Amino acid sequence: MRSHRSISHAATTVLGVLTGLVCLSVAAVAQAPQADESRAEELQMLSRYEAALAEGDQATAVKHVLDYAEKTFGKNDPATAKLTHRYGQLLYEEGEYREATKVLKTALERSTAAHGRFGGEAFEINMNIGYCYSHWSPSLATRTKYFDRALEVLRERGEHETIKYVTTLINIVVNLMDNNGLSGEYSTAVVDNFDTYQGDDYFLMLEHEYINHFDKAEKYILEAAELSQKLEDVDEYLSAKIAVAQAKLNVMETADLAAVPAGVSGRITRGTASKRYDREQERLVSAIDKLSRDIDKNRLFLTAANKALKSRGWAKTRAAWMPCAQTAPWTRRQSIIRTGCSESRRTAAYLRQTSASGYPRISSSPSARDPMSQRTKMVIP
Repeated sequence: MRSHRSISHAATTVLGVLTGLVCLSVAAVAQAPQADESRAEELQMLSRYEAALAEGDQATAVKHVLDYAEKTFGKNDPATAKLTHRYGQLLYEEGEYREATKVLKTALERSTAAHGRFGGEAFEINMNIGYCYSHWSPSLATRTKYFDRALEVLRERGEHETIKYVTTLINIVVNLMDNNGLSGEYSTAVVDNFDTYQGDDYFLMLEHEYINHFDKAEKYILEAAELSQKLEDVDEYLSAKIAVAQAKLNVMETADLAAVPAGVSGRITRGTASKRYDREQERLVSAIDKLSRDIDKNRLFLTAANKALKSRGWAKTRAAWMPCAQTAPWTRRQSIIRTGCSESRRTAAYLRQTSASGYPRISSSPSARDPMSQRTKMVIP
């Protein structure tokens, strides 16, 4: 895949696996007596497959083999399930994310029928579905549902306390950071102000709140950090690598909350933001010191750590010059609404004017909020 070794290393493995599957399919067909019609279909499939490869269209080539496998071996045959997975991978690489999602979900169904819920390529397919959703679906819950299923597969296979499991946790976090899945939303509630009753009239206040989703990624990071302590004998630099990803995540969240307009619940002050940036700087410096013991082995992570350190410095500078009295565009209208039976129409009109859909959404995409426009790929080898 084009983003962080996703789709299970499809770029480097799909051709070899595909060639093997084609050979197995042809051999299986050749071993049995066949009618002329069956032989003609086989030859036609191979001809179309080779023609598509000659044109550089791998997805179409795989589709020809997949169609033949469905008809010859059945939709739930292990070979058909694997071919369906490969076809979904190639659709992803071509940017056909919605179609790839559909095909990969079919692959999951077929793999489950052939190998059970935790067998076959269940781990890879679940991860790949999550990667696909990250490109077109705004639902964070849908994406993480498949990521969590992939982690469940590893646990069921006895691979919980392994480098592979920790790597998967970090890959999930990187995906959430890279695809703007953690930015939040504004909400508004109308609340009574019981201290301002005047006869039959009373006053209403509008309260604004901002909530992001960084806690969803944090749970994966914390689990990875906990497991890294048990795996130090396997990779002594593992905790330092995780610290780099954790610092990057925390810097992004701090910048996100510091940009929330004043008067909105969820915003942090400049002082709080500055303290958080300093804390992450210490984390990064400590990680860099440890990773520097073997520069050749940890070059990728040292580069990522230095980029994150620059990101922290940029964010802290930005927070320093941000005006203290930054206010939301709706502050001029939010103070007090006087209402009663005679003013219900005016109140309703006001609330429509200040509906949540009219509020600006603070973007936390790397291009808008983070100087690291070339996103760091925190993949643990």
